[in-house]
Amino acid sequence: MEDRGTYTTECVTWECDSRTGKRRIIVEHECEQCDGTGLQRGVLNKEGAAFVCPYCGGSGGVVRRIIPFEGRKRLEGVKRVYDNHYGYKISAVDVIDNDGRIIEFSKWGCSYEDWLAGVEPAPMKGLVCPYLQYNNGIGNEPLGEKCARGVTSYPIHNCKHYADKAKCWEEFEQKQKQEQKQE
Repeated sequence: MEDRGTYTTECVTWECDSRTGKRRIIVEHECEQCDGTGLQRGVLNKEGAAFVCPYCGGSGGVVRRIIPFEGRKRLEGVKRVYDNHYGYKISAVDVIDNDGRIIEFSKWGCSYEDWLAGVEPAPMKGLVCPYLQYNNGIGNEPLGEKCARGVTSYPIHNCKHYADKAKCWEEFEQKQKQEQKQE
């Protein structure tokens, strides 16, 4: 396929951006919100009434312009990567909080270069507990009943074990070692 121009098949068009030289795929597809009808029925509407779909404007179809994925791009200025922010203001360097405590961001996550090479970011153990880091839903709590009984309301900081999350991390890591021995 040439690098310039527009190429069309049934409902897919390839075009080349004259400014950047990047190829884009233009796909015309059925609107997923109204199933191609151009109309929607609201929960509150009376029998027989519908309204024009706000996603496709009533056409029943949507056009999307997609740039094909050619590999992960670099994000300039990033030095450290974390698996999540958990509502905290994360930093690439250690910081001192309002109470004078050092928050050791340098111990958590991983460097950007390591992440690009496939390293998994280390948990932010000083800020989050195993429940926040690894919870997979009710019945799958990382520390089983301890988490289930401790987290009785949200936010998670209301957990009766949260202030002693270092102990929870120790228990979690011991539990992981035991599970690995059994495998």
